[in-house]
Amino acid sequence: MANKKDEDILLTDSMRAAGKSAVPDPEAAERNARKEYQKRMKQYKNKRHRKIFGLILESILLLVLCVGLWGINTFVKALDIMTDQPGKTNPSGQAQPGLPSLDPSGTQGQPTFVIEDPEGSTEIIAYTLPSDEPVETVTAPVKTGFSTFAVFGVDARDNEHLDQWTQGDVVILVSLNNATHEIKLCSVYRDCAFESEVNGGLGKITDSYCQYGAIHTVEAMSRNFDLQIDDYVVVNWTAVADVVDALGGIDMYLTKEEATEMRGFVYETELVTKRPYKVRPLPQEAATYHLNGGQTIAVARMRKGVGDDYGRTERQRKIINLILQKAKTMKISQLSELITAVTSNVRFSFDKREIIDLLADAKAYNIGGSAGFPFNHVTFPIPTSFVYAADLEQDVTQLHNFLYGDENYVPSSNIRRINAFAKQEMDSIRTKLNLP
Repeated sequence: MANKKDEDILLTDSMRAAGKSAVPDPEAAERNARKEYQKRMKQYKNKRHRKIFGLILESILLLVLCVGLWGINTFVKALDIMTDQPGKTNPSGQAQPGLPSLDPSGTQGQPTFVIEDPEGSTEIIAYTLPSDEPVETVTAPVKTGFSTFAVFGVDARDNEHLDQWTQGDVVILVSLNNATHEIKLCSVYRDCAFESEVNGGLGKITDSYCQYGAIHTVEAMSRNFDLQIDDYVVVNWTAVADVVDALGGIDMYLTKEEATEMRGFVYETELVTKRPYKVRPLPQEAATYHLNGGQTIAVARMRKGVGDDYGRTERQRKIINLILQKAKTMKISQLSELITAVTSNVRFSFDKREIIDLLADAKAYNIGGSAGFPFNHVTFPIPTSFVYAADLEQDVTQLHNFLYGDENYVPSSNIRRINAFAKQEMDSIRTKLNLP
């Protein structure tokens, strides 16, 4: 596609031919965009203040614990865990620590969950663990010939909160067939019911990332899905926007509803990712649009009225595919320069040698399928908005078949135990709401 001027970047061919703007009053469009931005920034600042208060309390405790040389060394080692490569060796040849295992004895008391009804009343109910489903350490099956990664896209406006204290709004499991170079992408819905702490009940996977960080969440994902996850990548808005711009933008088809909804996000995303914003005719029709980095992030963020999180995760996987297709046209040296340029806005567990090996095969990669987890989900009309697997054992079995073509997988005791928790919670909600 021929290069387009900045002013034309959101105009369809039919709109340019007609020489008309889809929005007769650009100033009004900018005022509305600014109002929307100010509203979102106010919500973000309130949320950030709460997080800062929590960080201050934690910092005071850390200062007390870190008095003396021994305390300082211990603190440094704890920070190093966030950047160590699990299962690999450091330059001295010593093994680096892997993903931490979670101790069942660390859970205080019996896990409980809260049931709400539309009127706002709540009820606290304790989980009961079936006697034949003990808490135990289960080794995830190793998929020979495959590499499994976790990709996190975080709702962070800067590079200071990539590792924790920000919502993991994008969670994608990636399987790479090392023989065929086929890639499978499976989004995990951000509100998916998820056991973050062993025998600690269920929360949302996005909250697990916020509270515990990347390494803990990767370990918990391995337990919740019976997977052996080899590595992880964390990116923020700016990293993705920089990649898209370095590739010259992407061409993506949007429905009329998607094109219209995108308008409310463009102003904020371009401002936050430090891109020049100017009033442009905004799209209001179904068409293929040439999107720059900030606009791509806007498309990846929107969900209300355009498929909720199910539609959003599907768009995110389409964006990844479009980025991959563009990246396949670049030289290895160009891709290496691109990765170096976005390093400050990315966290990953790969070492440099692995990155070079992955880049060397970039042209051979092909996305062979994408999906969302849970495949068969259940939601309820209550404020907590959890997304449950209708039957976790069946869904995880389907996940292994999708990622690896494994038809012989048998769910572990971990899966059966977590499934028992989820079914108790769903049964209690149905009783509370008088649902069948």
